[in-house]
Amino acid sequence: KDTHFKRVKPPRFLYHSTPHKNYRSIFENGLEVRSNENFDDTKMYDHPENIYASSDEDFWIHHNKLNDVWKIDTDKLDNKWWEDYNLYNEDEQKKSFLTYEPIPYSALELFKSNY
Repeated sequence: KDTHFKRVKPPRFLYHSTPHKNYRSIFENGLEVRSNENFDDTKMYDHPENIYASSDEDFWIHHNKLNDVWKIDTDKLDNKWWEDYNLYNEDEQKKSFLTYEPIPYSALELFKSNY
């Protein structure tokens, strides 16, 4: 993809948050690249369809306590990763990443769930 984001090497483990209703789809298909409907009306989040992730396991807890948090093992992937210019900064201690490629279930582990 042609993007103005900076390509980076992520840490081994990243975390992705999604509503629990997506559990079955993730189990069957892994994480699929999609637009984030939660941010459609926010112009600063208006970038190509991707998968967001954070290197901070508790990052997503502050955003939605009811979501499941999935642990991504980047060593099991060949994905290219990019800094998320919205949240990849000194205040967030360079924690936010994104990829334009799907993530198979084999690289995922359910880390936290409130269900």
